[in-house]
Amino acid sequence: MPNFSKPENAFGKITFNTIIIREECSSLKRIHPNAFSYQSKNTRELSIEARNLISDKSLPNFFYDFVNSFENLEFLGYDSTIGTLKEKFGKNLNTIRKLFLRVDSIEGSPFSNMSEIRILRLEDGHLNYLPKNALKFGKSNGSFAIFLSNNKLNGSSFEKGVLTSTSPKNVIVSLSLQANQIKYLDEAVFKPFLINQTHNYFGIISEPLDCDDCRSAWICKSKESEQIKETFFRDPKCVDGRLITDCSKNFLKC
Repeated sequence: MPNFSKPENAFGKITFNTIIIREECSSLKRIHPNAFSYQSKNTRELSIEARNLISDKSLPNFFYDFVNSFENLEFLGYDSTIGTLKEKFGKNLNTIRKLFLRVDSIEGSPFSNMSEIRILRLEDGHLNYLPKNALKFGKSNGSFAIFLSNNKLNGSSFEKGVLTSTSPKNVIVSLSLQANQIKYLDEAVFKPFLINQTHNYFGIISEPLDCDDCRSAWICKSKESEQIKETFFRDPKCVDGRLITDCSKNFLKC
């Protein structure tokens, strides 16, 4: 197939509220950072579903320059793998409400300027570690959903404080971790998330867990265990199908 690209200001002065580049555009390999330069103030939704975009070595900051050229985006979906998501990513994206990306790692606090965000999907990548400031967001109110499904996360992938000390205050947060490699829940990470005194945080943790792993025994043996069990939206299950909150059967040897 020919190697097509979108040149600078490819559409002239035509304006678009929504830009979608479908997955079927398999021949599209490159997009100029200013291909949609006339759209900078008009476009509200940008979805790049094509997964074959190749990084141009002469433009090492292509992705960051490209997405930050849109000044009023409310939705951004980018299906090509980004690799490391760096802090400079979100410098101009403070109107984003929904963000869908595939990343392998996070450096710094790329979401710290985002005060309007309501849904963050970092799915189908190779994300295997979340440093403390990785999920730091701007001031916000309301509800917020984080989806980290289909990555390479395990029980040791979360630095202490990543789910609490850098998250927005006065926000109900739901968390989805399906289809990772998580067999236990680190008490130092997840207990504060589930027992926030003002009930700002609620967890969706639907990973099959090892209910004989004593590193998760705090769920049943903590003095706040009843509160912890109440704050699961959907009870996570053990590898054998038991609910992890069935404390009459789990962690009996711990």
